[in-house]
Amino acid sequence: MRRSQDWGLIAAAIVALAVWAAVRSFDPAPRQVPASSLIAAGQLPTPLATPRAASSPTEGAAAPAIALETLQGDRISLADYDGRVVLVHFWATWCGPCRYEIPELSRVRNELTDLGFEILAVNVGEEVESVTPFVESMEMAFPVLLDRDMRVAQSYAIRGIPASFLVDQEGIVRMVHVGVLTEELLRERVETLLDQDT
Repeated sequence: MRRSQDWGLIAAAIVALAVWAAVRSFDPAPRQVPASSLIAAGQLPTPLATPRAASSPTEGAAAPAIALETLQGDRISLADYDGRVVLVHFWATWCGPCRYEIPELSRVRNELTDLGFEILAVNVGEEVESVTPFVESMEMAFPVLLDRDMRVAQSYAIRGIPASFLVDQEGIVRMVHVGVLTEELLRERVETLLDQDT
């Protein structure tokens, strides 16, 4: 009887040690790695529960309308950016892949904004109190829109995030990308659309 109790204590000690090691090694701040590394590792979009819509807009179709509030309380729409190439990007603060790709998207935006490119970052289902600290920490200089009731996500038939729709100067979807979007791919597609407009 004594031997079985000893083995029980040993097993409990091993479990406690394993838990302690896991807690000690946990890093709440994700490391900044290239988005391409996530793609190579088979990183899939984070599932998102939204009411079902008929279908996602396809390449060559008109982009569904967007009219949402920014973090500052202003209301802007996709139509406000007619004549510019716009990346409509669906994301959330709890989405790990979104955190990794935002710095890459930001670099392309900062480089090409003077040539006619903008990002509309549509946050899905969160409140301003949750989004603002994240946006500040990630230095997101482009408009961040709050899709609190997820109606816009529904109109785009979003099933997982990140999800991106590249819209041309005429409001037509030219690329649909679900999952992590790399800096290289985004720059290539945006530059092609900007060149066509010159």
